[in-house]
Amino acid sequence: MKAKIQILEPYIAEKIAAGEVVERPASVVKELVENSLDAGSTKIIIEIGQSGLEYIKVTDDGEGMDKEDAQLAFIRYATSKIKSMADLSQISTLGFRGEGLPSIAAVSKVTLFSRRADNIEGFKIYLEGGIFKAKEPCGCPKGTIINVENLFYNTPARKKFLKSHLKETGLVADIVNRLALANPQVAFKLVSDERIIFQTSGNNNLLDTIAQIHNIELAKHLLKVKYDSTELSIQGYIGQSFQHRANRDLQTFFLNNRYIHHSKLSRALEASYQGALPVKRHPICVINISVPFELVDVNVHPTKLEVRISNEEKLLDTFSTIVKETLQNKSSMPTFNSVKESQPLIIKEEQKEPVSFQVDKEICKEEVAVASYLNVATLPATQDDNTSAAKFVVTTEETLELKAKQEKLPILNPIGQLFNSYILAEGEEGLYILDQHAAHERIMYEELTRKYASKEIASQMLAIPITLELSYSEATKLIENIFYFTAYGIIIEHFGGCSFQIRGLPLGFSPQDGEEIVSTLLTEMGGSSLNPILAKDKLIKLLACKKAAKANQKLALPEINHLLQQLNQADYPFTCPHGRPTIICLNKAELLKKFLRT
Repeated sequence: MKAKIQILEPYIAEKIAAGEVVERPASVVKELVENSLDAGSTKIIIEIGQSGLEYIKVTDDGEGMDKEDAQLAFIRYATSKIKSMADLSQISTLGFRGEGLPSIAAVSKVTLFSRRADNIEGFKIYLEGGIFKAKEPCGCPKGTIINVENLFYNTPARKKFLKSHLKETGLVADIVNRLALANPQVAFKLVSDERIIFQTSGNNNLLDTIAQIHNIELAKHLLKVKYDSTELSIQGYIGQSFQHRANRDLQTFFLNNRYIHHSKLSRALEASYQGALPVKRHPICVINISVPFELVDVNVHPTKLEVRISNEEKLLDTFSTIVKETLQNKSSMPTFNSVKESQPLIIKEEQKEPVSFQVDKEICKEEVAVASYLNVATLPATQDDNTSAAKFVVTTEETLELKAKQEKLPILNPIGQLFNSYILAEGEEGLYILDQHAAHERIMYEELTRKYASKEIASQMLAIPITLELSYSEATKLIENIFYFTAYGIIIEHFGGCSFQIRGLPLGFSPQDGEEIVSTLLTEMGGSSLNPILAKDKLIKLLACKKAAKANQKLALPEINHLLQQLNQADYPFTCPHGRPTIICLNKAELLKKFLRT
């Protein structure tokens, strides 16, 4: 009986293997440009036609290859990057497997020109479907030129899974963008159908590169991140709280100058912005993390986008801390132009809060509700205030703590209120406009967060319990997580079935808030599990919103001054806990422009 299992013909095996590395034109560009970078290039030109299906041409000024190396480069598993098993534990180059060029050649027609600086003449190689068709000496500049034509001509099924030309060109541009951001010392040029998409100067200035790839307006508001230790370096830029996007496309992470996909880094970044962004919006960043090569395993996935890192938790904790400190110490208020850039900033209050991915091991442990609450004093209303003025809570200890913090707002001279909702103030740069509810909500949120962290908030027992009738799924969630509700000052008693009674609420909430609090926290549960970090943050935001000065509420001048003083000492004074701006500036230059005086 003839055996069913047979060894595939080499040309079939080559095409199968190529499918793991070459998925689309962007994959080809990535492999070729990474080779150029490994060759020490300072200038790289990428030209594509018909999104790369017609041709992909990459020209560099790297070290080039001689005849022998040029031929070996198209043999599978032939590489100059590693020589032994030990080299796999400390890979410093972008490529190392020896699969890129053979995989590309297997599904296209490839012409390569290359010359080393110490050689008089270069060498030309032409392949079709991975088969050598021509090898001959030729004249060419130092470096390498590789032209990939008719991609997937011998695997037409692959073309059916590609997207439109515009989309595929966008994917190519995205890959080149990331490689340019990782290598600001290299001048890049991307040309699509003879039209320049973008180019960078290669002046080794990352901020300039960001401006050249994205735009100057975005780059000029970014905050620099810098951290160095013996085994960890974090360098790059993060966006301010008013610079955010609806997706994570502008979150770029590099590990030892290698572009990577790392969901935990993204979650750590977003957790650092907790309470500073609108719902369903994401921060932006360009971050390069450097660690010793032996602490990284890049041999995880064919595309090399996924990596494993030793001491990952320590790295994430450090990264999150650095981002928080940068936001607290370097943030500035948005101007009219910068607010417009990141629209929409205004959100509906009933929208679901963004998911927080931060892990707080201490809060995950069992906590108990505290029975004491810090007594606070309120600012008395003035006689000329005809409405119910907001009471801005502050204690002696807090005042001393606030004075010790860094001031972040300029000296402001209050002018008055607009619509009894916005505070107008004159400052050194121009006219400052504050949303009084958003500003006070930020103050209350940070104050309550500190009190929750130090366990200074307790329950107030209700004279008349609130009865709840829940659905079966809601009741199951509540029973399984009732400890967390108790820990956060919500005292609930189960009466059997789906019936409950709320007997206590956190100080500051009224009985009318009871059902809303429980409903909100139940909504935040994923499946049947309550995220204690998210639940606590949601509860604090609710309480801050309830206690903050409202829109359409008249404030006396002493109250306005006190609000400005407290906001000046907040960690994140420029956004409310939901991410809306608290203050914007209409500077003198903009005023002159509006009145046609420039």
